[in-house]
Amino acid sequence: MTVPPGRSVEIVGEDFSFDPKTVLVEGGKAGGRVRVEIRLRNQGALAHNLKVFEGDREVGGTPAFQGAMTRSTKLSLEPGAYRFVCTVGDHAERGMTGRFTVR
Repeated sequence: MTVPPGRSVEIVGEDFSFDPKTVLVEGGKAGGRVRVEIRLRNQGALAHNLKVFEGDREVGGTPAFQGAMTRSTKLSLEPGAYRFVCTVGDHAERGMTGRFTVR
């Protein structure tokens, strides 16, 4: 999924998967930070969250919450590669991971 500058990103979480798993956010100004709103819509039966990491450093995310709800987070990111994961229990190991690129 490619997202233009200024648009929010909606990621759907179900039990042990995210959709989409790959997100490309187009930057606004060359070399500058990009403001991104990420909305996690939990359609699963279990509690989920979405945490964004640059390497091993967490840069933001949502709290864990039950299904049939949506939570959002606003981030200011440098161009680069990030990963997003659900850190609840063993959800990441079971497939709740994705890639997030800002350019």
